[in-house]
Amino acid sequence: MLFKLLIVAIFTNALLWITLTPIWQYPDEQAHFAQVQDIAEIGYVPVGKNSTSNEIALAEIILQTNRDKQGNNSYTYKPYFKLEKPFGLNGRGELDLKKLPPESRKEFVKAESTLNPNTYYRLAALAYRFVYHHDIFSRIYVVRLLSIGFYIATILVVYKTAKLVFSTTIESVAFTGFLAFVPMFVFTSTGILPDPLTNLLFTIVIHYCIKFILSAVSVKDLLITLVFIFVGVTTRQHFIIAFPILLSVLMLKMPKSTKTISIFVISVAILISIVIVSTVIGGDVIPFIAYFRIPDPNIFSKELISLDNFLHYFQSALKKTMTQTLPWYWGVYKWLSLTMPHVYYQIINRFILIILFGLCLEIFLIIKNRTISKTTKILVFCIYANIIYFLPLIIWDYFFTLKNGYSFGIQGRYFFPLIFPQIFLIYIGYSRVINLLFKNNFKYFLFTLLLLIILFNNLTLLNLAISNYQTLNLSTFIEHASQYKPDYLKGNIILVFIALAFFFQIYYLRKLWEGLQFKR
Repeated sequence: MLFKLLIVAIFTNALLWITLTPIWQYPDEQAHFAQVQDIAEIGYVPVGKNSTSNEIALAEIILQTNRDKQGNNSYTYKPYFKLEKPFGLNGRGELDLKKLPPESRKEFVKAESTLNPNTYYRLAALAYRFVYHHDIFSRIYVVRLLSIGFYIATILVVYKTAKLVFSTTIESVAFTGFLAFVPMFVFTSTGILPDPLTNLLFTIVIHYCIKFILSAVSVKDLLITLVFIFVGVTTRQHFIIAFPILLSVLMLKMPKSTKTISIFVISVAILISIVIVSTVIGGDVIPFIAYFRIPDPNIFSKELISLDNFLHYFQSALKKTMTQTLPWYWGVYKWLSLTMPHVYYQIINRFILIILFGLCLEIFLIIKNRTISKTTKILVFCIYANIIYFLPLIIWDYFFTLKNGYSFGIQGRYFFPLIFPQIFLIYIGYSRVINLLFKNNFKYFLFTLLLLIILFNNLTLLNLAISNYQTLNLSTFIEHASQYKPDYLKGNIILVFIALAFFFQIYYLRKLWEGLQFKR
């Protein structure tokens, strides 16, 4: 019952996020939607020529998100820039967009569409076609609803994994609730971009890795895991990082199981062969792996690589991770221009220091007591998985820097495929400190943890709404927030979504509190 209530709470919260987030405000949403539209309209993305439709280009101009030659738009470096609010529920130019004929979707006027592996975009194209004859706003929001579906599925997998790790259902639900309300995770899981599907697939792989660690490995489960990795690679290229994570688990778990290892090696060979072949012959033969790009071999020349250069880059990358990537992990919006008030990050940074102290203490006690419990195994795996995931991103960015002369940068959202291991480390570090200081009152601090993350989620939404809409009074806010949306998301329905989200959050917290009154 409590978990079902949590699902309702996160669903209504996700609905509120997509309602209050204007179109083209998710990371490169217009470019990702262009790839969805191309596949839905003509079956492929034009390569080497214009690939973004007149409809999308006009929507960018009206919403002032079209970029100049420097890649900037009206929102860049202007976190509180707002569109002008004409009187009424329709924005300036909105009705013109809705009246555009279907032919405008196939009139390509510029090259902005993404060229990512196709799996997410083909699934999104199915949702697009479901409302094919509706206006652009309806098509955008139905694809956003698909992303919410991937997000809910991710939470289901997280809960299933938590039940393997924790001894009680109430603790599993509490852990899942904390993860589900991380604001930036909700944000990147509900927009039009491959991240929602990538996060789901990687979370499934992590689930099976943990299952393999805690129990015997079956050939069936291993093959299922390989299928999900294959789908993941056809969704995001960096999903290939899942292979060394899984392989390390198998090598430690089954040194004598030659049959299972043989299946794994053969499957990897087949996967790599398909990727190479599809890269050479293109997406017309294997459309789900179209646009799978491999690095330019010239960047691996000995003349470009040196230990001194790498160490200098690595030092700079670690500094950026602490000063930029980590804050972005907790929230950056509006074309990377809007972050939360500085006090939020001051609180988070102090909380992270407590977590690190708790993790160090946990590791010290493990070494001291020389005991290998279930928690110890999962803790070591989570640390290892994050390291293995982080290093390839750093190495890739290093070669990108060599080739282009500047760093591509690593955004915080790139780490959400491993959100379960990351939140688990936070949870363990927090638990160790609380049990040390308040041994008999852990349940109260667990409830406080959930309360704080939900409050953080709501305050983030509030800041996002203030930055995008006029908030002089309630009626003005409703009118402004209704613009550039489907007709069914205009007017007082926004207040209904706000009320539902808050109601189910409070109800979930109340039921969680009642459940925590029992012995943990």
